[in-house]
Formats: sequence, C-alpha cells, structure tokens
Amino acid sequence: MYYITKEISKNEELKNILKENIEFSPIKISKKKKYWENEIDYSLMGNAYELLFQIKQLKKEKRKTEFHGLKYSRGKGILLKNRENKIASKILKKIYFSEKEIMKYLSNQKYKNIAKSILILTHVANIRNDENIKKIKISKKEIKEMNYLIKTFDKKILKKIKNSSFSYMVESGLLIGEIDILESKKIIDIKTTTNPKITREMINQQILYALLLKINTGIEVKEIGIYFQKYKKLKMIKLKKIIKNEKYIINYLEKKYRC
Repeated sequence: MYYITKEISKNEELKNILKENIEFSPIKISKKKKYWENEIDYSLMGNAYELLFQIKQLKKEKRKTEFHGLKYSRGKGILLKNRENKIASKILKKIYFSEKEIMKYLSNQKYKNIAKSILILTHVANIRNDENIKKIKISKKEIKEMNYLIKTFDKKILKKIKNSSFSYMVESGLLIGEIDILESKKIIDIKTTTNPKITREMINQQILYALLLKINTGIEVKEIGIYFQKYKKLKMIKLKKIIKNEKYIINYLEKKYRC
C-alpha cells in the first residue's frame, strides 16, 4: 500500500500530473505569529487536537454514543489481543479511565482530568502493531499544552462543520489515506502548524482524498478545506475552480495504483 501523504512528496511523476491539471498558487491565510513552544512532540499534539475537536463536536451535537468508534480504537484492539502482556494490561486500565472521564464530559457530569484522558487515547492511537506496545508517559509539558488547546478552542468552528465523520479512512487500489473531517460533500484537514499558509502539497493531498472517495464510494466532493487551529482560520476551496482535467488524474490513478 502507498500512503497518499508520502506519495505526493516523493513521486515526481504524480506531482507533475497534479501540477499540470490543478491550477493553484499558495495562499497566505494570516501573518505568522510567535507561539510558545515546549520540547514536546507536535505531531502528537496535532493528533490530540483532532481528538479534542471530535469530542467537542460530539458534545455539541449530542452524539456521545459515537465516541467509542474514534481513532484510538485500532490501538485498543491491539492491546486487547495482547492483554496478558503487563504493559498492555496497564495501558488498558488507563484507556478505561480515560473513556469514563470523556463520557462524563460528554454527559455533562463531573470529571477529573480531560486533558490527560485525551493525551492517553492519543498515545494509544499511535500503537500500530504488537511490537509497538510501550509504556505511555505523559509529561507535564504535554498536559500544559493540552490545557492550552482546550482553553483556546474555537467554538465558532463547530457552527461551520456539522454532522461529520472523523478520521475517515479512504482506500482504493494501492492508495490509502486518512481524511480528518468528512462532512457531506466537503473534506477538511486540520493543521496545527505555526505557518498559516496553504501549500500546493496540502491541496494535492486533499484532492487525492476527494478523487479516491469518488472512485471507491461514489461520494462526489465539491469543496476541500484547510483549518489552521492556531489561527482559528478555515479556508474552503471549490474543486471545480482549481481542477482542469479530473478524468486525466483519475485515469492515471487507475493505471498507476489500480484504483
């Protein structure tokens, strides 16, 4: 299998096909700001923010029953398979605690530590196989950053994005990818970068997701979007305005990746 994120950065032939058939120039969304940063894994914090976003939307739309199907469930499944392993057993206890805390939050009950619960489940989401089972260590700096993300969460974005599917896996032929948010005929990618600029690579990624959805499910995406969390900015782009030759791209995907 080929991951879309890697293919659009490494496959020169694919990049040229997309460049020839997509009209796009980088878009600067806002002035770059200085954000305090600690010695933490910002890829991890980006995933943690995605989970926070999902929880906030489920709470607003009163969809708490959908919580257990979220991104970390794959890692939980691996841990359950290895429950006799001492480390796996300890992590499972942390998962059950975190799930209870988040369900309390979704049900408007008293809860203890929503930040730590989100971080635990985010770490679990990174467990990809049996060999990947390690002790989960959450630093004070990660807790501080998570509390900052919770405190500064943009509630207005929830009004713009409704009834969504989160972490939606799209797969066709040899290509696979994960859409942050799928809403009707829109797909949105969440960015936690401190550089508020929409690049061609970002657009290429979203367009490939959209085309794979069309090939594999028949869902025809009309708009793609990038949401810059640190700037509270959402930019939507209509596909018909930037794609010159959709059929040509699809034909290439079918031949190259057996889509």
